[in-house]
Amino acid sequence: MKNYTVPKRDFQKREYFMVEADSSIEEVRKQHPSWRYEYLDRALGKYHVFSLPKKHRDVFLLKRMSGKGLLEKRDGESTLKSVYMLPEKKLERRAPVPEEYWGEGDSKSEDCEDSEMRGEVNEGEDSGRGISEMKRENSEMKEEDNESEDNERENNESENSESENSERENSERENSESENSMNEEGENEEGKNEGEEYQEYEDRNKNKNKDIQDIQDLSSRLAKRQSKKVTDSSQLVVEKAREEFGIDDPQFSQQWHIVNAEFPGEDVDVVPVWRQNITGKGVVTAIIDDGLDFENPDLAGAFCAEGSWDYNDNTALPRPRLQDDYHGTRCAGEIAAALGNGFCGVGVAHGSRVSGVRILSGSLTAEDEAAAMVHALGVNDIYSCSWGPPDNGRAMDVPDKIVREAILKGVQEGRSGKGALYVFASGNGALHQDSCNFDGYTNSIYSITVTALDHRGLHPQYAESCAAVMVAAYSSGSGAHISTTDFKEGCSARHGGTSAAAPLAAGLYALVLEANPALTWRDVQQLTVMAAVQVHPEDPGWQDSAIPGRRYSYKFGWGKLDAAKIVAAARDNYRLLRPQAWYYTPYLHLGEGQKNDDKNNISSHVQPEGSNLPWPDHSVIFSSSFDVSQKGIANANLHHIEQITVTVNVSTSKRGAVYIRLVSPHGIVSRLAQQRPHDTDSSGFNNWTFSSVAHWGEDPVGKWEIQVINTEPDSQRVEFHGWQLRFFGECVDPKRARRFDMDKDYSEEGEKELTSILSVSSLSTSTSALPLSSSSSSSTLPLSSSSSSSTLPLSSSPSSSSSSSSSPPSSHTLPSDHADWYFLALLLLGFGICMWMLKCRKKPGRARQRDEYEFEIINPDEEDSDFDHNSHFQPSIDSSEDVSGSPAAKNADADDENAETAHDELFNNSYAQDDQSAFNTEEEERERLFNTSNADDPFRVSDDDST
Repeated sequence: MKNYTVPKRDFQKREYFMVEADSSIEEVRKQHPSWRYEYLDRALGKYHVFSLPKKHRDVFLLKRMSGKGLLEKRDGESTLKSVYMLPEKKLERRAPVPEEYWGEGDSKSEDCEDSEMRGEVNEGEDSGRGISEMKRENSEMKEEDNESEDNERENNESENSESENSERENSERENSESENSMNEEGENEEGKNEGEEYQEYEDRNKNKNKDIQDIQDLSSRLAKRQSKKVTDSSQLVVEKAREEFGIDDPQFSQQWHIVNAEFPGEDVDVVPVWRQNITGKGVVTAIIDDGLDFENPDLAGAFCAEGSWDYNDNTALPRPRLQDDYHGTRCAGEIAAALGNGFCGVGVAHGSRVSGVRILSGSLTAEDEAAAMVHALGVNDIYSCSWGPPDNGRAMDVPDKIVREAILKGVQEGRSGKGALYVFASGNGALHQDSCNFDGYTNSIYSITVTALDHRGLHPQYAESCAAVMVAAYSSGSGAHISTTDFKEGCSARHGGTSAAAPLAAGLYALVLEANPALTWRDVQQLTVMAAVQVHPEDPGWQDSAIPGRRYSYKFGWGKLDAAKIVAAARDNYRLLRPQAWYYTPYLHLGEGQKNDDKNNISSHVQPEGSNLPWPDHSVIFSSSFDVSQKGIANANLHHIEQITVTVNVSTSKRGAVYIRLVSPHGIVSRLAQQRPHDTDSSGFNNWTFSSVAHWGEDPVGKWEIQVINTEPDSQRVEFHGWQLRFFGECVDPKRARRFDMDKDYSEEGEKELTSILSVSSLSTSTSALPLSSSSSSSTLPLSSSSSSSTLPLSSSPSSSSSSSSSPPSSHTLPSDHADWYFLALLLLGFGICMWMLKCRKKPGRARQRDEYEFEIINPDEEDSDFDHNSHFQPSIDSSEDVSGSPAAKNADADDENAETAHDELFNNSYAQDDQSAFNTEEEERERLFNTSNADDPFRVSDDDST
């Protein structure tokens, strides 16, 4: 096994940071000898981790430089390319749902998360049963079976009392001996010493074979007993599956998510896939969580040690060490619990393997987290993640840059270049009006975001919804839970929340990858969209999509995962997608921002899509639009949209009062930000990126409009400063495909198109100096019609409008090909007109300028004349005639009254110096000036000079 151990860290005394070197790391160490080198980052291999004492003078500067991207080259700092601080942090588990939402059949509060609140372990029915408990339970069942047989004999053979007594005595003796044997085995089990080293784990695993065999023998009695007691005809389908696959696992009848006898059809439909002998063979799923009990009898055979690591305790095996480290083991059991071993239940991909990556049980850094996201990338195929920012309706957080880079590496290099799968739980914060679009992990184009359904097919009240939700999978709700394995070598029948939905989906994806190993990460997403089954089509949250026959919902995504359908789609002549392409619009700056300082009196009775909070009266909406051209999309090599992201800058006094939606050219709506009453943060949305899967398959050409709504305008301030739209999808020409670089600004390519649009469209409008098809307005609701648009693209202020008209879905403002010729012709015509006007003005203008200039020069009393300030020549005034009173001067005064702007220009100084004799007489000077006005101009005239 590869060693991922790093030096022990002391966060109390030292600050840790990582640098990207612009030269060799030796140069960095030489230039900064006080920096203590720690290790090379384990995720990307391009950052180097250093540390300094907390009071070191460099710490303040490093914090200022941290996360600023590429550093400017300064003297003495030429060796550093980027710097990132690595503060200690702790990742959050998905929040447990309060106990009052566990009630059986509570349709209003369709439950729930794990049965045990954090810190309360192994409470509740069938939760946390260990090996010794299982033995004792089966021993009691054996005794009950014997008693039942005795009672039956008593009814049938009442006359044979002596035989009865004998059999009872024998039964009691046998039970007593069995009980003593079980107790001895339990004591021996408790006395075993559990080592933490890998070699010891292997030795202990061999010694447990006997215990597992004993459990299998004892549990088979339970399975036979249950099969004899089937009285409900609906349970026959469960027993049929038991017989078909040899399932003697006692909890299988409780695993409704595999075979739902009570509500037929409300399960993952995996039995038909098992019949094809597809069980996830050759696929490894990494459970990034709080550890994994690899010694559990249901997981021991499926555990992948080479894909595992404990990043909390810096050791190889991810053993659960804390009282509440049960979550990862339960998730692993949903996927790979052994079939037919007489213990607990069965995993949906029981032929696959699972590894454990422990990160939720202690402090770590962003470097640790990034390493976990790509741990053993050559071994692990799927990463199941049931965690994220707090589900409290207030938090908004994004992964650190190194974590985002690691996930990008995973999809680009994992599975031999086909891409690892990242499956995230949408979150359990809906009870707090939380949304997964405020979670930077689920809100990523590289994540498959999974929400929950309960055993009746209902959407649980705890499950978060957003435009990033791709699919739904089964979990707890309406009084039912997920039965799976538990830590301490036990079983649990009360697992739940979206934390259970995500690993269940990961298990189904293991089946898909076995069925078609050639699939890329985008192919799996495509299959998810196309093969998902719509649930509750009567729900008003469904909207039509660009894919014929497919609909999308913020609550259910594209529907529920169906194992049989998605596996069949993956195998039946599926065409692999062409490589990815992308298109960035230019970033649209809105000047000083759109404000609602005037508190526009706008009323609305429209219910916002997918929200249970209505917009109050007098809500204020700001909009901005951008026309995407066919030429720009063709240059980007983009065929159609798969996912989009929208980066926004919105400042506000209360973030939870802001509602943001995006409307496509075809009328498809993405709700990006919803109202969150508990979110009173005033930091707003500073370059926050939302994502949406609702536009899958859509043609990107046309007008895209973003709408920012202040739902509390009477008390809260909202300013909309700018936004950028990005499309990701399938390319047209694979030969033009390229590798995506997170650090590259692809909007520069869009800027070229923007320049073209500005120059071309300037002749197609008469209302704007910069007629880019981007508009901004403050408009009345309802939102079913588009807001009125201003032709000023980059700087606009809100204007109130009472009505607006919808634009055609495919309309865009780019002119046709003939417009280029029109533009050229008009340009030439305009140039000719300008030249003609200049020529017409030149002759009389020069004469008037000379007349005025003569008058100013020969007036010795005008101290502020331009000539006096700008010429070394001082004219002689020893003339026999008063210059100012001459008839010529009077004529000059008359000409001066009719002159337009002649006083804006000056003579060159050299002219005055070379022609001193011209001042002898007034008439000679006037004549010379007139004659030279039509000759080549020997002097320079500046329009900036004026009298």
